[in-house]
Amino acid sequence: MKLTFEGTEEQLDLLKYEFDMLLIEHGDEKLPSIAYLFHYGKKTRIASMLFTIFQRMQIDTPNNFDEILNFVVDDVDETAHKIHWHDGDVAIAFRRYIESKN
Repeated sequence: MKLTFEGTEEQLDLLKYEFDMLLIEHGDEKLPSIAYLFHYGKKTRIASMLFTIFQRMQIDTPNNFDEILNFVVDDVDETAHKIHWHDGDVAIAFRRYIESKN
């Protein structure tokens, strides 16, 4: 799979900043680093786990889901094991989010 970006260097810098994407040189191409792919995959898995929590609570997906997701991802990154984290860590982080709003 070849990844390409069409735009100015300024747009690319903004993209790197917004998505915290670290690029590595591979020949004449720039590819997402393993760290970025790992983070993106982790965020996707956490989102899936949050949807499961919402289903168990029998609630619809909250309107501020992105805010919740970002909080939970940051909390899991800060408090859980870097590799062996699990759905219990996500549940604890979600509880911390709710507690932070009270």
